Amino acid sequence: QEYPNGKHDRGAGVMSISSDDIVTMGKSNPSYQGAMNSDKTIIAGTSTWDRPGATADMSVMTKKGSSYSLSDLQGTWEVSTLASGPLAPYWERGPITFADAGGGYSGTLETSAGGSKPVSGKFSIRSDGIMQRVPADTASCGMDANKTIVACTETRTDGGSDSTVLSVWTRKGDSYSSDDLTGLWEVNSMASGPGAPWWQRGTLTILPGGTFSATYQQSDGTPVDVSGTIGIDDDIVQMDTGTDLNMLCTMDSSKTVTVCTATWALGNTAGTTSLTISVKKGQ
Repeated sequence: QEYPNGKHDRGAGVMSISSDDIVTMGKSNPSYQGAMNSDKTIIAGTSTWDRPGATADMSVMTKKGSSYSLSDLQGTWEVSTLASGPLAPYWERGPITFADAGGGYSGTLETSAGGSKPVSGKFSIRSDGIMQRVPADTASCGMDANKTIVACTETRTDGGSDSTVLSVWTRKGDSYSSDDLTGLWEVNSMASGPGAPWWQRGTLTILPGGTFSATYQQSDGTPVDVSGTIGIDDDIVQMDTGTDLNMLCTMDSSKTVTVCTATWALGNTAGTTSLTISVKKGQ
């Protein structure tokens, strides 16, 4: 593993997976719990660091495919980003398009501050799916074997201070319907800002017609039950839970992963930003 300070680390341990797709790490990280999507190409999970000053952590693992090329980037991707550190609370979300085979992209992202942010640049991709910006900077990404999910980490410097950033991209599919939402999903969320350190995880059940119910556990042990309605237009998923939560989600073209950004609006944690990754459970 590589860290923002440039250090590298090697680890070892045992990972286990239950018949219902729940992934754990045993003694190496007893607080970790993740979930694998039904296509078995990504694992999203949360944990609490076992060190002074508890810190919430989210990880996204992408299974490597046999080979990759720049053509695998072509098309439109929806980007969802969460920042921690001095930039927080902060998210970005919106589409970017790779319009040619050279790795160049452009798009416009919405920010949690209420503005828009034009973005453009170029990525390279190695044969093992590792992506980097050109010219090289701190951004490093991995593409899953289905070539529908990209997960990136980077360090952004603002005013002399460094913030760490997690971005998850979902490849845009040709069409979507409410039937694509129906089923069981495992949900993992992480926050930055006033409400952090915080994670939430649990099971979301979406019924035909768009009603849903969910049972979550938060990082402090608090159980949470949520219900409401959910719908999808193009690849944009919106939930109505009866609360003022600025949440918007996107679904990948394999229809097994959704990624959401949100801003909390209630109580003394108002303004907190969060990133949520949900994976559809296998049969």
